[in-house]
Amino acid sequence: MILEERVIFTDKEDAEEFVSYLRKRGCPCQKVVQAIPGLQDHISGTLDQAIALLSAETSRCEVQEREREATDFREAEDYYRGLMAKAEEILAEKSPGDLIVPRGDNPAELLNFLIEPHGRTGENTVERPSPDLNDSLLRPIAFGLLLENRVIVEKEEGWVLGVVVGTGDLRVQVEADTLPPIEPDALLGMTREIIWDFQEVHVVVADPLVHIVCDPEELLEFLDDLSVPDEVFDALEDTLIGKDLLVSRLLEEVEQQRGITVSALTERLNGKEVEVPGFPAPAKIRADEEMVGAVVAELRKRDVLAGTDQKVMMAGGKKLRK
Repeated sequence: MILEERVIFTDKEDAEEFVSYLRKRGCPCQKVVQAIPGLQDHISGTLDQAIALLSAETSRCEVQEREREATDFREAEDYYRGLMAKAEEILAEKSPGDLIVPRGDNPAELLNFLIEPHGRTGENTVERPSPDLNDSLLRPIAFGLLLENRVIVEKEEGWVLGVVVGTGDLRVQVEADTLPPIEPDALLGMTREIIWDFQEVHVVVADPLVHIVCDPEELLEFLDDLSVPDEVFDALEDTLIGKDLLVSRLLEEVEQQRGITVSALTERLNGKEVEVPGFPAPAKIRADEEMVGAVVAELRKRDVLAGTDQKVMMAGGKKLRK
């Protein structure tokens, strides 16, 4: 249905809270559980192997004049080379047992270490990191990589060098799904693992009456504190505001005309500029006759509108939100 809305929650209790919110306002709804698959495609190996693989793929794409793909591989290669350089910088002149970062009482100490040399100016001061965001992020990522490989270990006194290894031998995972296709015979001794990861989500399906009995701003404010994924919330925000505009103007025209054809209603909706709160300029509605007819049919089934497509009227069966 055109006016039906689906809201995804990662938390079961939040979904149930939204169901309660809708039903208190007279909007029918149902809650269903679905599985959302996510693909993880990782190529595992050493830093040396990762850099060699990406370099070879860059060269292959350049020979084949696939410059866009070559750029993707080249940027990934530069990233891993930068990661290796930062790891070498952290381990420079250190021996097993040497303290890399003291724990101390000041939590800024570790932060200072992770963003230096760009951000450290005094014993306990932190400035804004370097404008080069990629460079400023590589140091903490390299530190995390050394922790994952147990080259650096956490102890009571702080973070200590556990073993000395060549940075090229550090184990890494290359996210293959962010790169152009890589053939299996190009892996250079690395291993590839593809995982379909299924996550349970809770979907609340709201009846089209949601656009009649609920204020979109209030509904969005309610959802803002719940476990709705950001991308779902952003899409829902546009949907609710847009459909509220369509439904409210459609009902306004029907109420004024006291009997109007779907064809005439479509013309009136498409020819009118309306003010939308929060928008910098008036908005226009663009909807074809088939769309308007479908909206009218859904509202007719819910006793909001009455009549036929040749004479659309208000039904008066539902209390409209003002």
